[in-house]
Amino acid sequence: RTYAAALAWKGAALRASAAAQQLPGDAPQGLRDVVLRLAELRQALAHIYLSAPAPKPGGPSVREQAETLQKEIGTLQAMLAEKAPDFAARAFLEVKREDVQQVLPEGAALIDLLENEGNLHVWVTSTPPSGSPGASSVKYFPLGKASELEPLVASFREALEKDDAKGWEDAGAALTRRLGPILAPALEGAKTLYLSPDGALATIPWGLLPDGPSTSSGQPGFLIERLPIEQVHGGAGLVMAERTAGEKRGEGLIA
Repeated sequence: RTYAAALAWKGAALRASAAAQQLPGDAPQGLRDVVLRLAELRQALAHIYLSAPAPKPGGPSVREQAETLQKEIGTLQAMLAEKAPDFAARAFLEVKREDVQQVLPEGAALIDLLENEGNLHVWVTSTPPSGSPGASSVKYFPLGKASELEPLVASFREALEKDDAKGWEDAGAALTRRLGPILAPALEGAKTLYLSPDGALATIPWGLLPDGPSTSSGQPGFLIERLPIEQVHGGAGLVMAERTAGEKRGEGLIA
């Protein structure tokens, strides 16, 4: 599965929000509607790339559907560039896999989840610590049906709410085993974990997942005790935050 589609999916709403914030206060509602429509179109295009539906008999092919969306996106972008050039570039921000790899700090890992059509897709981006061999990498993992994880998530959350230590340990261990394929490569050598959950997995505190025996008590420790965990709005959010910070630094230098 293409990470570019996932970045487009999660980044569409962020781009629309960032662009809308730059609109003049007296901007007409029609212009604001264009910004929101752009976000919808980009998500629809990403949806086609992630899980293209079977074309209906006599209907447009997947390629034709994508071309139609791209054409409307181009038309709206041209309209924005003409009517509001000062902020149009922010609305057109595209985030690539290489952009995520570039802004991810050394020794950090990003777990980027996306639930689509009932399936969970996961991309793990990692960068080696300074001085370590190897290069930044992006790996894709299909995590299966979201419905299969929901009972595990519910049990884990219920144990936490009831302060049930034994239930937490059992439910957490089961959930950690299920998440093992993505946690193992993300945690290997990582000093910081960036997390962008989706679906039911966005309803639990990942830092409270059990992470092997504690060195002091022999009881299971917490994942948060191994490394800092920061929740973000996907790789797109990381890139956009860095770009915004860069723009503000530039404004300060100009001033």
